[in-house]
Amino acid sequence: MNKLAMLIYNPRSGRQREIAVKGFVELMNQKGFQVEVRQTERANHATELAREAVNRNIELVVAHGGDGTLNEVLQGMVRSQIPLAVWPGGTANVVALDLKLPKTPHEIVNLISRSDSRYRIHVALAGTRYYFFTAGIGLDAEIIEAVDSELKKQIGKGAFWLAGFSHLAKWNPTPITLQIDGKVYQGTFVIIGKSFGYGGTLSLTPHARLDEDMLDVCIFSGTSKLKYISYLASCLSNSQLQRKGVTYVKTRRVEVSSIVALPVQADGEVIGNLPMTFEVVPNALTMFVPPGVLRQSQQIQNITF
Repeated sequence: MNKLAMLIYNPRSGRQREIAVKGFVELMNQKGFQVEVRQTERANHATELAREAVNRNIELVVAHGGDGTLNEVLQGMVRSQIPLAVWPGGTANVVALDLKLPKTPHEIVNLISRSDSRYRIHVALAGTRYYFFTAGIGLDAEIIEAVDSELKKQIGKGAFWLAGFSHLAKWNPTPITLQIDGKVYQGTFVIIGKSFGYGGTLSLTPHARLDEDMLDVCIFSGTSKLKYISYLASCLSNSQLQRKGVTYVKTRRVEVSSIVALPVQADGEVIGNLPMTFEVVPNALTMFVPPGVLRQSQQIQNITF
């Protein structure tokens, strides 16, 4: 009897993606899977589909798309026991880069078929929204709001860089207050990370890991545009933690507020405004990850398809 899997994918790339999906399904059939193919049709549709898969106790979910699609799937699968496979297909694919996931259908199917590729990971919760890699408060959330969606489709990550430099020229830093483990911290830009990556290029929380039940909080306290340009330069060389005005804290819960309702982004999408509480969600999800990337203690033993 074939095992039932659901493939949730974003069809925006058109004909080429349709051909790739057909090939993926054929490969899965050869491994004994019956694949139910579901396209996303609107915002948060991937969440509805993932929740349906959990409720039906489908044996495997495959998410094909970018970090936005993957974040939507997370909302519907978090705290369930159904494993998630990620087939990267977006602009940045930060989670896929962090977990060193393969990209081709053949490699993805081979990873799913391995008996030593299932790991339980920890994620984060920002307000009521779960996320995989980072939440940003202030500057980057404002930049994401300013990104032209059509330009993003045309030039990908370059659209964020263009919006970033344009926004920085007129940006006025607003004080942000964080309460962490009984201590109060002040900054003007904050990143709360659950994994290493940030936008596929930088790492603002270089010690964060999906197999560690902690949040990594990077607090920048500069108030000038030149200071933030220098911060960016140091992030490119992973030397920002040695800079004056940068504080790095590990914790499980953060309460953040400001005198202004600053926007908050999670996994590259604006999700709300301050005040907001952030916390780690231990053992939140089972994912297929190449052996050796995550700690063996997070590996799920004796599960095969």
